[in-house]
Amino acid sequence: MNWHLSMNHTFCNYYLKSNIKCGSNVQKPMQKWWDADGFLLGGILIMYELHHLLQYILFFFYSFWIPQIVGNVVWDTRKPLHPQYIVGITVTRLAIPLYIFGCPNNFMGVETNIRWCIGLTIFLALQATILLLQHYFGARCFIPRQVSTCILLLSCTGNHLQVSA
Repeated sequence: MNWHLSMNHTFCNYYLKSNIKCGSNVQKPMQKWWDADGFLLGGILIMYELHHLLQYILFFFYSFWIPQIVGNVVWDTRKPLHPQYIVGITVTRLAIPLYIFGCPNNFMGVETNIRWCIGLTIFLALQATILLLQHYFGARCFIPRQVSTCILLLSCTGNHLQVSA
């Protein structure tokens, strides 16, 4: 595994980018610590320190449709996203991790793990399928009627959810 060489290359690129940025004559307003450079450097450091947990971290980050699914159920949203958008985003976001963990000659030198690639693909396909079912059959199509009526009884007042009598 060629992980340290890849991380060394990444740090060098960040260093060059920051030097080019500092040398430019463009005046920028005061940037906050959470700007893009902070996230980039923080992400690089986290990846370097937690590279042995990278597959679990990516699996967590690839739960990106779950907030949309839950939001659709809570607010009973009708057709919030176009089906082509759902499928397109799912497929394009799968491309990078499938390359890194599925291609034996990837540029990062990461060992292939076909089982993880299949698991991530099934996980994202399941999320996309639920979103498509919500699009065609309603946001609460997979929730039993008893639970669905309880959700309908909830009304949002201020910052608290209260059950109507």
